[in-house]
Amino acid sequence: MGILFALALFALLPLPPGYVREDALPCRFVAPERNAGIAQELAPVCRDQVPRIYRQLGLVRKAAQMPHVEVRVVADPIDMHAVGPRGALPPGWSGAVAYPDLDLVILSLHHGSGAPTSDLPATLLHEVSHVALRKALKGADVPRWLTEGVAIAQSEPLSVRRYWLLTLASHGDALLPLSRMDRRYPTNETQVELAYAEAADFTAFLLGRGGWPRIRALAGKVAAGRPFGDAVHDLYGRDVKELERDWRRALAERVGLVPLLTGTGMIWGLMVVLFVAAYVAVQHRRKRRLREMEQEESAVLAIVTPRPVPKRPVPMPPMLRGPVRTKILVDGKYHTLH
Repeated sequence: MGILFALALFALLPLPPGYVREDALPCRFVAPERNAGIAQELAPVCRDQVPRIYRQLGLVRKAAQMPHVEVRVVADPIDMHAVGPRGALPPGWSGAVAYPDLDLVILSLHHGSGAPTSDLPATLLHEVSHVALRKALKGADVPRWLTEGVAIAQSEPLSVRRYWLLTLASHGDALLPLSRMDRRYPTNETQVELAYAEAADFTAFLLGRGGWPRIRALAGKVAAGRPFGDAVHDLYGRDVKELERDWRRALAERVGLVPLLTGTGMIWGLMVVLFVAAYVAVQHRRKRRLREMEQEESAVLAIVTPRPVPKRPVPMPPMLRGPVRTKILVDGKYHTLH
């Protein structure tokens, strides 16, 4: 009854002017006219990946059974309230939000910080996963870490950043208890990232013990009214706290090689290598500069040093022909000496 009322209320909400509709089944896009091309960009994702999400959760067997998901696109998160359900307050920090009971996803092309949404396909699939899991659970509540972990598993590949967050938290004994993520996530940005990383890794740990069939069975039991903790124990033979301890031990073993690669000895070794490399580089630059200075000095000397003037032989006067006679003056008369 509440869902039908919400659907009726939502249908009465007019779209802002300048929005257009375009089908890329099983998605139906509603976007500002200037961003209408987003439907073509995301159409292959809707056609190929969204049905996989529903099949993994046991909701459909054939493409014809696929429910349609409406994807409303906005330029910035601040515009989400204009296209969302009346009275809904989407999170200001998020670039996307899902309303599973309405088969609705709102997707922003930018984050609250102003940065563009880096991976629209993964963001869309993440939110569609929330819609699908809610349907598989028939509206029943499950811990937040499971909804986020399933969404990450269905939409994203392995994240190196998340792996390093888990590595640092595991070695620093700073992992968050799953119980802190049952209903809400931390507000601290670093802890939010760690919470997502833990949810993704713990869900992957569960998927390693029965895959999607066991996740489907878990959703089915909870949808039928079985308490979540009891359903987990029925399917995995252990309660959530015991499974969490097993996961923490497995995680510690998995990241146990990291200290060997990042320990003090390796760091000092890398520092020595870097120092030697820097010294060699400095010496090389110094020798090269000396050669350049020598070349520059030679060039300057070639310009300012006067060139020596070559000595030319002084031409001798031609020799007089014949014998040379000397004359002397005696008593006012010249006399030739013979």
